[in-house]
Amino acid sequence: MTLFGIMLVSMASMAASPPADAAKKEAADPGKMICKRQPQIGSRLAVKKTCLTAAQWEDQRREDQQMLLEKQRNGASGAPQ
Repeated sequence: MTLFGIMLVSMASMAASPPADAAKKEAADPGKMICKRQPQIGSRLAVKKTCLTAAQWEDQRREDQQMLLEKQRNGASGAPQ
């Protein structure tokens, strides 16, 4: 392996480590407030800042996943059946 390849692999492994550690820390304290910036649909510049506890973010993730699974089962038309 070339020196460039070794440097690239080591940089990639260093960059991947912090997010995994951050996710573990967030999951450790369900009462910790976490703020996320979410882009607004239809705008290139507007962002919405949402602050919820780690437990609330997890509940939101589960609800979103459940809704997605229901949409996939019923078809993507979105029409009630």
